Amino acid sequence: MTWCLVALAVAAQDPIVLFALNPTDADVVILKDVFDDVGVQGRSRIPSRRAFVRLTGIDNPRTPAPNTLGSMLSQADELEARFDSQGANALRNEVVRSYNLAFKIDPELLRFAAQATQDRAITAYIERAGAQDLKRAEELAIESERRFPNFALDPGRHKPAVREWFDQTRQGVSAVPASELTVTSRVPGILHADGRKLGDLDKKISVKLPEGSYRIWVKTKDGESLAHKVQLAAARPSQIRIDADLESRLSMSPIPALRCESEDACTQYLQRLARITDATHAVGVQVQPSGVIDAVFVDQSGTATYSQLENVTALKQIPEPQPADDFSLWYLAPFGVGQMAQERYVTGSIYGAEQLGLESWNLIATQQRNDAADDDPDLDSLSDRQNLSAGLFYGSVAAAILESVLVWSLSD
Repeated sequence: MTWCLVALAVAAQDPIVLFALNPTDADVVILKDVFDDVGVQGRSRIPSRRAFVRLTGIDNPRTPAPNTLGSMLSQADELEARFDSQGANALRNEVVRSYNLAFKIDPELLRFAAQATQDRAITAYIERAGAQDLKRAEELAIESERRFPNFALDPGRHKPAVREWFDQTRQGVSAVPASELTVTSRVPGILHADGRKLGDLDKKISVKLPEGSYRIWVKTKDGESLAHKVQLAAARPSQIRIDADLESRLSMSPIPALRCESEDACTQYLQRLARITDATHAVGVQVQPSGVIDAVFVDQSGTATYSQLENVTALKQIPEPQPADDFSLWYLAPFGVGQMAQERYVTGSIYGAEQLGLESWNLIATQQRNDAADDDPDLDSLSDRQNLSAGLFYGSVAAAILESVLVWSLSD
């Protein structure tokens, strides 16, 4: 069965943010046009990216296309060959900026960012005109080593004298004051800080890094967490918590999405999203093949409530479900009281009239049986009538109570 879920997180002032759960390509086509318009009646809306901002600390997270960044670096080399260093560095700066804003880091993106930082430093060194320019080139080389120490210069692109200067200069990173970073994670994995592999992370690890800005993430057996922004200062130890299990299942493009294997797992992840984003609820919307849509609202405690939509267009304004009714002792009362307590007045009236009639019959039959003499030839018939009326009355009461309890349990 083809289905899709959309998750909406409802924040303290009731705005919503959306995630598609397990969307197929066909689901994306259906949802993409209406995704930005989805709302919940009586609630406002915040951009989906804000959830990723709260998760990563990045103000404007994005999903850069590696092919585009690779082309930009090639164009930068062409501009450099035509002595347009300013234009070349503008492209390299954009590559680094795109890396810094990426909500997830892959090896190709990492390689492009490392090359861009190296090329900026080398260009500054080659075109230096004085001591100030040389100092700037050295700063860029040290920054490259601080963030991407495991990427060597390409001998095919740079002359030996340039490579020698770069290798000597970047050793100055050892003079940069160190800062302590403590990272905790729900699941084990390998901790990364830009181009540095910091070691195995089993729930908690503390490492020391040269002070400065980094992108921190955890690689697990199921994928990579989001890339978190941290700013380290030597005099101030830093701590960060990464929910790598949840974050490895998130994506932003073409629509914000979350992968999960079962309904229970989806509910748990939506609950955690609600907590992490300070939302009151996360809402999952399941699109059935018939076009009918089931919406589930999950709050921070993991409690789920439901509503139903007629079609995808109805996603633009999802009705907020009413909280499930608590069980009431009135559901155990006879004469249709249980049904009326559930606001099913017609059904309650039918049960009430039926049981009043049966009780009246039983009272009359009982009175007639009690008034009959022991030698009355109709005594056995009167006893049978009394028993029959009593059985029908109590049977009707039991059926009504069972029916009201079943209706409550199914609606809950």
